[in-house]
Amino acid sequence: MTVVKWLRVPRMLVSPEFQEIKKLAEQGDAGMQYKLGEMYYNGDGVSKSVVSAYLWVSAAANNGYKPAPGTRDEVAKEMTAEQIAEAKARLASIEWDKGRGLNQ
Repeated sequence: MTVVKWLRVPRMLVSPEFQEIKKLAEQGDAGMQYKLGEMYYNGDGVSKSVVSAYLWVSAAANNGYKPAPGTRDEVAKEMTAEQIAEAKARLASIEWDKGRGLNQ
């Protein structure tokens, strides 16, 4: 299965819970962005990815979710400089519509 966009995950690799949380995270829900980051970090319902975990926890931090900055820093301790740069570049490339989530 070809993944067209980096935010897209082949459905066969993810749980229904992950799909619902991802939808809410993309709509701008900071709590769900944080939860999505946790799911990526732990490989809970989706393949583990520290890059995606960092991205979504950073998004939650940017949206004011209080536990997110500390968690982001903890995730970063397990990443290479290249992985952190990749996550930051991906986050910067996302077009957020304030109050309405991800522009698609």
